[in-house]
Amino acid sequence: MTDDQKPLDDDKRERLAKRLTDLQLNETPRVDKPLAVFTAGQPGSGKSGIVQTMRVKFGDARAVEINPDDVRPAIPYMAERIQRGELKTPDAANMDAGIISHRMMQLAGQAQRNIIYDGTLSNSFYAGQNIDELKNMGYRVEVHSMATSPELSHARTYSRREKEIMDSDTRFGRGVDDSYHDQSLKGLLRSLDELQAGNKPHALVAYDQNNKVIGVINRENDQWVPDKRISDILREVHNNPTKEALQGAAQQWDLAANLMRERGADPAEQQKVDRFRDIAFDRLSPQPTIDPANQAKAQPDADRPDKGERLVIGDGSRVHEKRVDGAWRETDAEPQGNSPKGVYRLDTARDADPKSKDEYRGAVLHVDKSNVYQLGSDSQVVRHDRDRFKDTPAIGDNARIGYNSGQAVILARSAEPSADRAGPTPAVSSPTRPTPTTPTRAAPDRER
Repeated sequence: MTDDQKPLDDDKRERLAKRLTDLQLNETPRVDKPLAVFTAGQPGSGKSGIVQTMRVKFGDARAVEINPDDVRPAIPYMAERIQRGELKTPDAANMDAGIISHRMMQLAGQAQRNIIYDGTLSNSFYAGQNIDELKNMGYRVEVHSMATSPELSHARTYSRREKEIMDSDTRFGRGVDDSYHDQSLKGLLRSLDELQAGNKPHALVAYDQNNKVIGVINRENDQWVPDKRISDILREVHNNPTKEALQGAAQQWDLAANLMRERGADPAEQQKVDRFRDIAFDRLSPQPTIDPANQAKAQPDADRPDKGERLVIGDGSRVHEKRVDGAWRETDAEPQGNSPKGVYRLDTARDADPKSKDEYRGAVLHVDKSNVYQLGSDSQVVRHDRDRFKDTPAIGDNARIGYNSGQAVILARSAEPSADRAGPTPAVSSPTRPTPTTPTRAAPDRER
């Protein structure tokens, strides 16, 4: 164990499992043909999108939702640690959360409720046992996996942690050790192969990072239809990251690095994340042959000290900053209003696609004479051309923006930013690269 924390005894685990399950049993009906959905994906892959999709599918029937990450803060000694602002999670908490989650599954199964079990599914032995238990209770069991580039999911684990720290009164954020992320990735693919080979689930489903279904395999008449491995769909995504995924990774590393700098993170940890960010931006940059005589002209705009632009929102203020001579300088400030907390880069914003038939949903962060900046999916900033609007949205609006024949149309707006900030991931332009730093390595806390 990482410290001297002792796990809960069996009686305390049982009481906590029953209390957490009863809260949901009171809100969910008994069903004649219960369905259990296990999510699968490495940390940061976006499994919450699967959960949201299944909530919509279940509708009024609803489901008992089980997630070890949600169980962990309910453990008494973890609640005390979080209150103290400790970032490290002891191994005892991971063990307790896993055992309590399994017991919650059993209690929900005995009550014949639909179940969503949200986890990495990186251990095929325990996953197989859970699936068998539910099948023996009369459940149809499906495994829904998220196919997300490891570059993007790794970056998300850090940006998520930093956003949680910023939003938390206790300065606690859920972190994932780098090696755990990579081990979960390998374990995920191995588990999917073993579960499918063992004919454990009734169906396997794969989603892309935009939460669209990209593969469905059903068990029919003792064979898989179609006859292929669901893991191959994920491997294709893992091994061939799209430009969109690489751009998303660069933006998430940049967000994490900026938030860490704002809170004064450990210097070694800061340097490590800065280096991850630099590597991510390097992957986006073309590598042309540079004539040494004209090397200064060949440097990209991102390497110049006067090209950065960002918003720093929090503690009641909304500060607009630009980089001048290599340092961030305040250009103007105003009250925070309805703007969501965070550090948002404007110069690396994605360009909205005026040909897209999808909607862009989220808070309007900034409006200048040329552009409207909106907080889109995955906390990434989207840039709209202001000239395309007949009615320009206001800063702080939670807007739904669509395009009709190239014209930007505000479909709906409210004064309160939405919690989920869901939206499409449209065609994007490459973000610019921040100034590089030197790396050292330090491990943040683990997620199970």
